[in-house]
Amino acid sequence: MVIPLLKKFNRTLMNNNKNILNFVKNKNKFGFFNYSDQLNKPEIGDVLKVRFNGEGQNDFFKILSAKKAESNTESVALRDFSGILKVITPHMFGFADNVFIDPKTIEDNNLKDRDSLVGKAILSFNKRKNEWGWKAIKID
Repeated sequence: MVIPLLKKFNRTLMNNNKNILNFVKNKNKFGFFNYSDQLNKPEIGDVLKVRFNGEGQNDFFKILSAKKAESNTESVALRDFSGILKVITPHMFGFADNVFIDPKTIEDNNLKDRDSLVGKAILSFNKRKNEWGWKAIKID
């Protein structure tokens, strides 16, 4: 199974002290697992090859193995995007090509309303709206 890493739990991708990461394969399979002794410094957007040990319990999965996939490996949970940024004030988040751009990304990249963006997005579940969407993980 090939899965990209996902950001979750109050904007924290991984708990490096406990070697826990969150993942999304598609809208039906997502959760988190312990990656100790399996992966070396995983990052948001990495695509992984993972063998699970059964089904997850409360979104926690046990794994048999995990390794980084080839950099050109495709996933339905990752996509490239390009578009014009529409910043929503006063909240300072935005959207481009139906991809959510969080305030920290806007600030860190010094983005302004109507900037042209190119980047990579990950499939993400919005609990507040109870729906799936796309969230930027990289701005080129």
